Amino acid sequence: MSIPETAPVSPDAAPAAVRQGRHAANGGAGKAKTMSFAPRSSRRLRQYRNDISLAGMHKLTTLDYPGLVSAIVFTQGCNFDCPYCHNPSLKGTSTNQYFCFPARKASFDKGEYIQHIRPVGERSLTPPGETVYRGSLKGKAPLLETPTVLGFLKKRAGLLDGLVISGGEPTLQKGLESFCREAKRLGYRIKLDTNGSRPEVLRRLLEESLADYVAMDCKTAPEAYASTFCLEPDIEEKIRASARLLRESKIAHEFRTTCVSPFVGPDKLRAMAEMTGADSPWFLQEARPGLDWTGDCAPMPPQAIRELLFLAEEFGARPRIRGEEAMAFTA
Repeated sequence: MSIPETAPVSPDAAPAAVRQGRHAANGGAGKAKTMSFAPRSSRRLRQYRNDISLAGMHKLTTLDYPGLVSAIVFTQGCNFDCPYCHNPSLKGTSTNQYFCFPARKASFDKGEYIQHIRPVGERSLTPPGETVYRGSLKGKAPLLETPTVLGFLKKRAGLLDGLVISGGEPTLQKGLESFCREAKRLGYRIKLDTNGSRPEVLRRLLEESLADYVAMDCKTAPEAYASTFCLEPDIEEKIRASARLLRESKIAHEFRTTCVSPFVGPDKLRAMAEMTGADSPWFLQEARPGLDWTGDCAPMPPQAIRELLFLAEEFGARPRIRGEEAMAFTA
């Protein structure tokens, strides 16, 4: 999904860190403590089905849920293939399968994320003449046990206020709703980070009050998603539907855009402004270049991002720059 303020535990480092109880390297972007604890949970938590794939956890964050001291969990698996993904280790599914397209194959041949890669033929969602490749994640860390995570949350109830569910893409998880329900039962307010590709899941979460805050990515113009990020044939309609759900709901929410060219720019801004609307909070954030970036994408310089603020006003939107909330543009 989007670039989180903190990243999950590195797959290559996690197994050793779990065994030794030490900090694991986090891709050069700081360190995170692994889930080496094993609190004694209630019978209810021990019997909880492990039907949500949790790849990592930070026990404390003051950045990811506005105004709340929270924990954050990262789900495994994503249906997007963003060239500038900040957490590529979370793209594989819980079954260790990974699908990528020829434009990205070269970066995986280095062996950093793929152990065995082979063509599996054309698929219905693949552009004509292109081949999908499948491989196994190299050094993939074992998933966290959901009852263990819930046991930790139970132990920290009253000390932590919120739980952020990020990814990967959380709405792909079969057990997301039941996991949210258990966390709510423990007294947590829940923030969901999503790419907006599953509006039906988002609708259920809102209807059942299983989320208190939703942050949805606005990656580019809706009509450009299919050619850049996701090959699902109806992805444009899904993105628009999710954005509409948030705009029309009473839930606290925000749209956020990681400013990477050529996906974000003056030519895309009108469509993006129409998607986010005039009344919803919309944050523009600088990209943090990584070694895994592919293609011709590049981070937008700060001055170019600032110019988007003035241009967006012409389209009825009022975005702000992440980290400069107090300096929000006003007419």
